[in-house]
Amino acid sequence: MSAPHATRSSQPITTKGLGWHFTSPRKPQNKKKSSNTLPIPGQAFKWQKLLNELNDLLEARTSEPLLSGIAEAVSPLLQPEELLESSPTELEDISFIDDNQPCSATAEWTRTSCHTTSSISMYAGWKALIPIIIDPFLKYTAATLGQPLVTLGSRLHSCTSQCLEQKLTSILCVVSIDVLSCDCSSLPQTLISHGLFPTAPTQPRMAVSIELLSFYQALFQCSCDAINALAAALSTYYMKRGFRVTNHQGIAVREPFWRGLSQTAQWYNILQVELEKRVDNVIQQCRHLVKPSIEPLMDPSSSLSSPAAQQDSQVDAIGRCIDRARQHPAKSPQSSVPDEAIDQCEDSYKAVDGQKRKAAMDNFDNTGLMALICQHDIPLFFANIDTPGEQQKYSVSLISHLFSLLPQQANVVVLYDVGCVLSRSLSWFNILDQSIMARLRFATTAMHAYGHEWACQLVYNPCLASGLGLSDGEGTERLWSRFIKIIGIEWVLSCRRRIWLLDHHAAVIGHEMRCDL
Repeated sequence: MSAPHATRSSQPITTKGLGWHFTSPRKPQNKKKSSNTLPIPGQAFKWQKLLNELNDLLEARTSEPLLSGIAEAVSPLLQPEELLESSPTELEDISFIDDNQPCSATAEWTRTSCHTTSSISMYAGWKALIPIIIDPFLKYTAATLGQPLVTLGSRLHSCTSQCLEQKLTSILCVVSIDVLSCDCSSLPQTLISHGLFPTAPTQPRMAVSIELLSFYQALFQCSCDAINALAAALSTYYMKRGFRVTNHQGIAVREPFWRGLSQTAQWYNILQVELEKRVDNVIQQCRHLVKPSIEPLMDPSSSLSSPAAQQDSQVDAIGRCIDRARQHPAKSPQSSVPDEAIDQCEDSYKAVDGQKRKAAMDNFDNTGLMALICQHDIPLFFANIDTPGEQQKYSVSLISHLFSLLPQQANVVVLYDVGCVLSRSLSWFNILDQSIMARLRFATTAMHAYGHEWACQLVYNPCLASGLGLSDGEGTERLWSRFIKIIGIEWVLSCRRRIWLLDHHAAVIGHEMRCDL
């Protein structure tokens, strides 16, 4: 009998019996490879090293108790008002030592307490320092734009008046650098002019590279990695290089970088905000030279940059206005959609029910966000939802705020999931001014329109309405997908820090989308 064929297609055709029985070919294993066990190089040495360390720990526990430290989590961006909670003096007395040199002190983890008075003083110092370091920052940016970075020398100075009295300060930047400061150029200004950002407003002992802060800012915009991840990575990297951060007593400092990095990252962001304000002021001063037909809208981040209490009061004022308007008898304007159809739309959507809970109010102060975006999906304004349901006061407040920034001849079309219900409410009661209602038109979003009654779709469906083209109104869904990356960080943030982070991320998204127009 001949050997079986290797494939089914190569088997001979037969009309009798079952034909040739095909079996998959088997590859014999090499018994030498499967039976021999190869040792992993260095595994025995690592195993013995771990056993020795474990024995040392057990012996030390019997002689004296070990000190335990608790790691504190910090947010990537701190609200300026909450910077008062941070201790300003933990990193002021540290130095690098080489692991190859003997250390007389035992490595222990030390922590300092938080002082309210010094924290308030530090916050005031930062607020006073930011305006005076803008010019050195601009000079450094102009000198290094498109140029390779210059290696810093052992002594830095930026005196232009040849001052006789100069102060010498040692700044820690992996290695110590001597910085000369005088009356015409203070210590922070000298550091900024050489590309270093101080970790404290007055008498800093450590400085962080501005290029590193810019890199982390770009990295955070893409991956939203917390600042403590960068601090831990730097600490591990320098430990591997043989450098260890200690205080003046030679005791190792646990997590030496995260507090200083959080301070510098936050105030570096505030420095850029102040710089943008200067540019906006110059633009406002030159606006009278060229008068546009429509005034520009407010910056997307400015709606959240003011205190949250003011924004809440604005929304609450609209809510009280709606309550007062509904106490009067409803008007009966002529509508192209029957009330029965809109009533069915109102019953079929959860967003219309202002008392329906979407989140546990016992555990969360705010249950959601409502966004107002333009036709290009660029975020303009946000409103915090702090009620059990999605009440109409949030959408009305956003619309009212938008019209306060537009000229009298501008018309607006609002695409909303339940635009038919909101349009009927505004036509029944005197909630918005008649000058606004005359220039306001509503439509539903394209995907949500199919959940409405057919009589409602004939009027409010954007695909059937005239003048809307291919606008689908689903830009907010695409916007929320770009906020997914910051969900994990915001779980542990307070209210003000959460708003600050949302503001920062929305500004980044708006800037990217405006550049792509």
